[in-house]
Amino acid sequence: MRIVFILAAVLAATPAAAEGVKVALLPVVVHSQDRADYLQAGVGDMLASRLALAQGLSVVRVADPKSATTDPEAARNAARAIGARFVVFGSFTSFGDGASLDLQCARTDAADESARQIFVQSGALASIIPKIDDLADRVARYVAEPGATTELPAVAAGPASKGAVSKADFD
Repeated sequence: MRIVFILAAVLAATPAAAEGVKVALLPVVVHSQDRADYLQAGVGDMLASRLALAQGLSVVRVADPKSATTDPEAARNAARAIGARFVVFGSFTSFGDGASLDLQCARTDAADESARQIFVQSGALASIIPKIDDLADRVARYVAEPGATTELPAVAAGPASKGAVSKADFD
């Protein structure tokens, strides 16, 4: 009985540790001819659910579609407004048979620091969906060790569409 009381007191005294690092998830900017609002909501739902599973993160989803941005300073400001230490933002682009989910993760207290690039590209939308788990893992690693690397590698999601060029081709 005494152990249960002590354990309950310790847990009650450390709510911040139990909640994890607060990460704001902004809606993605959608570049597509097909049902942009549906894609924005769906991608947001998938990202939020995967990020919520990451240990050490407390995800706060910003639901207002007008908060969607690819501008790092605007994203940081939106996240600061809700007290988040990090922000995840970016865009989803659908082009022909291809698709790309290009996210950035940034610290809200480091305006002079570049946001980390985390992205998936594919020959088809259906190939991106399974890779959202990898994206969430990369965000969690960055939040745990923000100074570890300047860029996280891209996640290849299935066969690229014919003629597609990867980021590695540019490096």
